Amino acid sequence: MHFYIAGPMRGIHLFNFPAFDAAKKYLSMNGHSVISPADIDQMTGTGMRSLPHAEQRRKSFTATVKHFLSAMRSTC
Repeated sequence: MHFYIAGPMRGIHLFNFPAFDAAKKYLSMNGHSVISPADIDQMTGTGMRSLPHAEQRRKSFTATVKHFLSAMRSTC
C-alpha cells in the first residue's frame, strides 16, 4: 500500500522531521511505500523556511507527488 505522511511542521522543533521519519520507518518496515514532506526537504537540501528555494521546493514536491500517484495507479 502507498502512504503520503502529512502533519504539522511549522513552529515545531526540526520541522517535526523526527516524527515524519519515525512514521516512515514504521510503515516501510511493514512493507508499505511511503513519502513525506520531510523526504522532499531532505532530498533537496532546502528547509521549510528557506524562502529563496520555495520555487525549487514546490517543483520538487510536485514531481514527487506525481511520481507517487503514478506508482499508486500502476499497482492498483
